[in-house]
Amino acid sequence: MVAFDFFPDAPPAEIIKKGKYPELPSVPGDLQGIMRSVTTLMDKVAKLPLDQLMAHADEMLSGASKLVNGPELTQALKSLNDALGSLRVLARTMNVDAGPLIAALKGAAVAGQAALTQATTTLSSADKTLGSNSQFSRDLTSLMSQLKDAGRSIRVLTDYLDQHPEALLRGKTDGGSQ
Repeated sequence: MVAFDFFPDAPPAEIIKKGKYPELPSVPGDLQGIMRSVTTLMDKVAKLPLDQLMAHADEMLSGASKLVNGPELTQALKSLNDALGSLRVLARTMNVDAGPLIAALKGAAVAGQAALTQATTTLSSADKTLGSNSQFSRDLTSLMSQLKDAGRSIRVLTDYLDQHPEALLRGKTDGGSQ
């Protein structure tokens, strides 16, 4: 089969006039292109170190087989199975015990809320009783002021007795004439 077409990627060529018929330039057909690609591919495959690659692949498969069929993996899978069994038992136990535990926690939360409310009430009452505007606070401030005055009087008395010890026996004199 012959087809006349334009191939833009083909190298430039000329019509050759030899003999009775002219020779037209051509490009390889699909079958020839496929054969050329297959030949190139086979040449590359022939250059590969297939013996080394196969030996390496054999070693890898042998190692994988030892790993998969070894006692360590069997033991690890058994341990995993035991752990999953223990987890199932724990989950069942939690499902059974969780109800009373949650009820107890709810009770504790209610009791805690009641205690907090009582503490708030007590602190509010204490603030009213002992706060800065309470009668107790005013009385305490007055007491402190009186104690301060008493302390000052005692200090004046001790200073006077320090300077005049005879005043304990005779009493205070008016200007020292007694």
